[in-house]
Amino acid sequence: MYMVTSHSVEQALLRDKKVAIIGVGALGSVIAQHLVRLGVGKLRLIDRDIVEMSNLGRQVLFTEDDALNQLPKAVAAKSRLQAINSSVDITACVEDANPHTIEMLVQDCDLIMDGTDNLRTRFLINDVSVKFNIPWIYGGAIASRGVVGCFIPSRTPCLRCLFHEPDELHGQTCDTIGVLGPLVHVVGSCQALIAYQLLTGHIEACQPVLKHIDLWHHDVDELPRVFNPQCPCCQNKEYHFLEQVAKEPVIAQLCGRNSIQVTPQQPVHVPFETWINRWKQLGEVKQTPFYVQLYYHGYRIVIFKDGRLLLEGLSDPEQAKQLYAKLIGT
Repeated sequence: MYMVTSHSVEQALLRDKKVAIIGVGALGSVIAQHLVRLGVGKLRLIDRDIVEMSNLGRQVLFTEDDALNQLPKAVAAKSRLQAINSSVDITACVEDANPHTIEMLVQDCDLIMDGTDNLRTRFLINDVSVKFNIPWIYGGAIASRGVVGCFIPSRTPCLRCLFHEPDELHGQTCDTIGVLGPLVHVVGSCQALIAYQLLTGHIEACQPVLKHIDLWHHDVDELPRVFNPQCPCCQNKEYHFLEQVAKEPVIAQLCGRNSIQVTPQQPVHVPFETWINRWKQLGEVKQTPFYVQLYYHGYRIVIFKDGRLLLEGLSDPEQAKQLYAKLIGT
């Protein structure tokens, strides 16, 4: 049996490590809080979204003030985490993890933590993990069911050894069937424990299994993982998700939200003043250090520095494309 202690050697190992958390919502909040309290040296928080009142039920780092001030999640989380442990070097990245950005965001890190809410981004994480030989820890939670797994390049099978393509659970999302609040803490804490084991050199404790948790029925199962000799990613070094090139803006429905994100084919770095001057004839415009927002025909439109557009109050992808073309261009 191994007992976690404050041994100076392990503390030194943690202080020397840099961890990226992709997604600082429900799972990411739990993971980040654990890692900061453990004393990891550097933490990079990567999230594309803004705090809303609906997040507060299970996203533990945020408050009503964060939602009222419409702070980016990464920024609000950094503030809360620094109040817990000011010695940790925390970077807040208000970014979307996509094929254009993910290498820059994670390639200098020792570990990637999955706090996302969609399988396509996890396949992207898997690609960059194998390409740069960076371990990553997968976590998912929906209804009362959770999944946790550790992927270590060359040592364990990768995600594509198990699943060839993303399968979004036949339409089941946290938006359609919800998530049990305590489950988020269980899954996130399991991920943080595996992170501690990896970062302090206890790699033998990280088994090549997927742990399935049914919290409602107090049931835990483990699915063994084996290498697929034909795996396109870890065996053939083909990074299909990392190398994808979008032919048009990418439309994504945000989980648990009546909102759509539109990501341009290439990042568009246009000064905020340009959007303010263009939009002020259309409705009420507000600028923050992180984005510009427009209230337009009952919708809240938010544009970030990289050209991503968040359309709140909208759920129709075709309508989102039309609005994007009108406000941003094609």
